[in-house]
Amino acid sequence: MRSGLVQRTFLLLLFAVAIVAAAAATADAAEPATYQLPDATHARSLSVAADGTVWFVPSRGSEWDDKDYSIVGSLSPDGTVAEHEVPGIGAIDKLVLGPADEVWISSFRDGNGQGERLLEIGRLSPSGELAKVYTVGRRGLIGPMAIGDDAIWFGHDRPSGPDTIERVSIDGGVVRHFALRPRCEATAVAVGGGGALRFAEACRRYRKGEGVGPGRGSIGRIALGGQISRRPLLGSRDYPFSLALGSDGTIWFGVSHWGFSAPSVGRITSTGALAEYRIPNGWPRWIAVGPEGRLWFQSSFGGWDYRALNSIGTGGRLGKPICADPTCQLEPTGLIGATSGSLWYSLARPNLNEGGGSSGIAIDREIANEAGLIGHLVP
Repeated sequence: MRSGLVQRTFLLLLFAVAIVAAAAATADAAEPATYQLPDATHARSLSVAADGTVWFVPSRGSEWDDKDYSIVGSLSPDGTVAEHEVPGIGAIDKLVLGPADEVWISSFRDGNGQGERLLEIGRLSPSGELAKVYTVGRRGLIGPMAIGDDAIWFGHDRPSGPDTIERVSIDGGVVRHFALRPRCEATAVAVGGGGALRFAEACRRYRKGEGVGPGRGSIGRIALGGQISRRPLLGSRDYPFSLALGSDGTIWFGVSHWGFSAPSVGRITSTGALAEYRIPNGWPRWIAVGPEGRLWFQSSFGGWDYRALNSIGTGGRLGKPICADPTCQLEPTGLIGATSGSLWYSLARPNLNEGGGSSGIAIDREIANEAGLIGHLVP
């Protein structure tokens, strides 16, 4: 009996040591850093310059705040957070950096007071002044944005008619329109090799007895000459909502299925091979490619609030979730990758009181008086 007790005690000690070792290995592998934002401010639409400066669109109250601000924010490599007012343009909604790290913004404002909404694309000078403005529409919303060497691409959510992807030349402001399929929208765009655009096209269709639900989505490509090609996803109800490009030509995308549940990530190799991988306790609404071509995405430790980050390799092997901030209490959103291989993202307290998880339901009441942070992770 004594030998059995000794054996059980020894096994318990080994188990405890293994847990401590695993925790230490996780901590050593990735230790996120955070940077505090001003009171009641949160960051969205992050972009990283070559010198390490992180540019973002500030939002008061929470990222779901519906108030309008004509400001952009910056986080310098030394940790200094600043805000820059941009007179002469409407409410700034999104931000991307150009080939010379110039700041490009999208904005909207009331037009003629009769329901018209002016949609604008603007470029800021190095001193933060508005250098160029292009009016690109008078209805709807500007969707996801991406920029190449000579043009800005964006999705245009139109209130009538098919949604479009549009291309605005940087120098001349020439606008080209590319219509999407009926009842489809561009949920993500990215400029790949040679300047061609990749886009995630999410679609809805009517099913008898079920109403309107997701249809089969696709990953599309618009060549410089304007030719459009599409690669249908595997499932008839796959709804892609994020996109990231690897340096080796790999295309990654996040996807949900019927009922916007059972998320997975997909991969299209440079040779055209398509695969999808189910991810437990994950929400790939924001994805970014890190070192060794691994895809990183928002994840959880098993609950409904997604306070973790996780990754998956090109072969489909899933990693282990790690805390997105040192307290392990905040949710990461807006995940992007830097050329150095590190990851940047916005952090806010999850909506725990309303039972909505990370859905954003009533999140204004949850974090309206609490400042957000910007997180930085070196995998």
